[in-house]
Amino acid sequence: MDPASPERALVVDTVVGIEALFEVDLAGKSKRRVATFNNPKAVRFDPAGGSELAVLASRENVFSDNLFSVNLGNGSTTLLSGLDEEDTVIGTGSRLTQISDMLFDPRDANRLWVADSSSRAVFVVNLGNGDRLALGSRLGSGPDFLAPAAVALLPNADARQPMVVVLDDILNDGSSEIYGVNLAPGDTFGDRVTLSGFDADNPNQVRGQGPRLLDARNLVADTANNRLLVADASANTVVAVDPESGDRSTLSGDDVGEGPTFDNIRALAVDVANNRVLVAQRGSLVAVDLDSGDRTLISIGNGSGETDIGTGPAIRSPISVALDARNNRLLVLLFDINDEELGGLISVDLSSGDRTVISDPATGSGNILRIPVSVALDVANNRALVLDSAFGFSIDQVPPSIVAVDLSSGDRSVVSGHDRGPDGEFDSGDDQLIGGGSPFNPTSTPADAAFDAEARILYVTDQSTGSLIAVDVDSGNRALVSGFGF
Repeated sequence: MDPASPERALVVDTVVGIEALFEVDLAGKSKRRVATFNNPKAVRFDPAGGSELAVLASRENVFSDNLFSVNLGNGSTTLLSGLDEEDTVIGTGSRLTQISDMLFDPRDANRLWVADSSSRAVFVVNLGNGDRLALGSRLGSGPDFLAPAAVALLPNADARQPMVVVLDDILNDGSSEIYGVNLAPGDTFGDRVTLSGFDADNPNQVRGQGPRLLDARNLVADTANNRLLVADASANTVVAVDPESGDRSTLSGDDVGEGPTFDNIRALAVDVANNRVLVAQRGSLVAVDLDSGDRTLISIGNGSGETDIGTGPAIRSPISVALDARNNRLLVLLFDINDEELGGLISVDLSSGDRTVISDPATGSGNILRIPVSVALDVANNRALVLDSAFGFSIDQVPPSIVAVDLSSGDRSVVSGHDRGPDGEFDSGDDQLIGGGSPFNPTSTPADAAFDAEARILYVTDQSTGSLIAVDVDSGNRALVSGFGF
C-alpha cells in the first residue's frame, strides 16, 4: 500500500508468463504493468522516493535473490543488492537466497529488513551500499553460515590458533563455501573466515581456483598432505582443497585416476597408514590412492553374486563413515528415509570386505536411530557417537540428540539431548534432557559432526540456525561456538 495514498497499491504477480510488478488503482479498479522480472517476490514503496520509487525483491539468477530500486513512472530498475549479470556482487555479507518479505525501518529510510526463509533469518540491508547483515543472537564475526552441512578439524592448524572447517552447502544453490572457524579463546573466538569459495567480505572475489563444488556431501581432513577432501555427489568426484590458497583440484573422478567409476558417492574417511581415502557410495566401498587417485573396490554386493566382495548386508545407503584403524575396519552409518528398517551401523572389514551389523532396530537396545546423519569413533570408550538429527519433522517429533553405540553389544544410549527413557516414548514422564546448555531446538537440522578425541568435544553443524555447536561427550553439555543461537 502507498503510505501517502490509500487508493494506490503495488502488487507482484509470480505466475509464470506474467512475473511482473503492477500498480493498482483501488478506486478505479484498474492496473498498470510497471516492469517485468524473472521471479518477483516482494515489493515495498521506498519512503525516500516520494511514492515514485519502490524496492522489489526478485530472483534473477540461481545463486541469489536481488533487491532492485524501481522507478514507478518509467519502469527502469537499479540493482541495490545482489548479483548482477556480470557476476559482480553488490554489497558484502551472505547472499540472500529466498526472500519472503521485507519492511523498511521506520527510523531510517536507508535500512530495509528482509526475511530470508532459506536461512531462517532476518537481514538488515543497507540500501546505500547493498551490505547485508543477519540479525539475531550470534557468536563470532565474518560471513554468516547459510546451511552448514559438514565439519572437520583443520589439518596442521597452529595449536595456539586451533580451527575447525565448515562446509556451507548454501541449500544446494549451485555453490558451496568452506569456512575456517577460530577456536582459540579470546575476542576472536568463533570468528569465521573464507578458506575456499565465495568470499562474503569481498563479494566480487572467489577464493581459490578450480572446479566448483556442486553437491558437496562430506568433508574430511587429509592431515598428511595438509589439505581437505570433499565428496561431490553431483560430479562423482573427490575434490582436494588447499586451505592456504583455497584452490580446488580433482583427486579422483571420471578423468582422474583409474579403476571402477564412482556412483553416488556419500562419505569419506582418510586412512593415513595406507595412503588412501575410503569412499562409501551407493552399494560399495572404494579405496582411492591419495597420490594417483586410482580407485580399488574394497567391498560390494551382499555376498550372493559372483563378483561380490565380502559377505553380509549390502551398503545400500551410506550416510557417514568413521575409520577404526585399530581393528582394520570402517564403521558405516546407513539410512534411507524411505525405509525405516535400514537405519543402523555396520562395519566393513578392510581386508576381506565382509560386512557385519553392529546396531540396528533388531540389534542392540535403547533409542532407535530415527534420522542418523553422522558417525564418529570414540576409541577410549569403544563406542560410536551418532548424531541423530530427526530434522525436526519426524512423525513422533523426536528431538535431535547424540547417541552412543556400544561397538560390542550394539546398545544405544543418549549422551546429549533428549532421552526417551525406559518406555521409549517422549512426554510420558520418564524422558529426560541430558547435558546442560540450550537443548537442540526441535526444529533444528543437525547435519554433521567432527570429534576432537583429545578435547572430548564433538563439533556439530546445525543447518536451520546456521550455527556450529560444541558438545562435551562426557557430560553432554552443549555450547554455541560460532553463528546464531541454537
